[in-house]
Amino acid sequence: MAKRYTSFSALENGINNDIQTILERDVAPIMEEILREHIQSDIYDVDADTPKEGAWIHGTTYHRRHVLESSIIHYFNKRETQINVTSRATASPSVCKGWSFHNRRPGVFLQMLENGDMGFVMKSPRVASTFPRPALSNAQEEINGNPLILDAIRRGLGG
Repeated sequence: MAKRYTSFSALENGINNDIQTILERDVAPIMEEILREHIQSDIYDVDADTPKEGAWIHGTTYHRRHVLESSIIHYFNKRETQINVTSRATASPSVCKGWSFHNRRPGVFLQMLENGDMGFVMKSPRVASTFPRPALSNAQEEINGNPLILDAIRRGLGG
């Protein structure tokens, strides 16, 4: 049964609510899976210079506090009518001094990995400093025009 609206603003609110529902219910899971795959391929599979578990870095025993692909979240930005998918993982204070407490917004650590600007230098025989791991931009590139996303929107619209 078609929804009935008594005013233009009620119609606009109804459309916006439907868009948000479709993005969160139908599109976000696909986007999350694409980002998970890129975290694996663009970060973990190429991250040969990540300290080994139990190794020492900056005087502290290293241990991975988060597994990025299991901390994927999405949130809806009403102002821009968009869904954002990122990781809620934050940088370790012993690895990125100042970053961990400076900014705890979701996605900041993943952005630091994206451009390689971690604020520290890893000692490695092959690499003099950190390097970009473009999981976010590669995932966005794959999402743009992806037929699975378009199909999810069609399904959400009932078509």
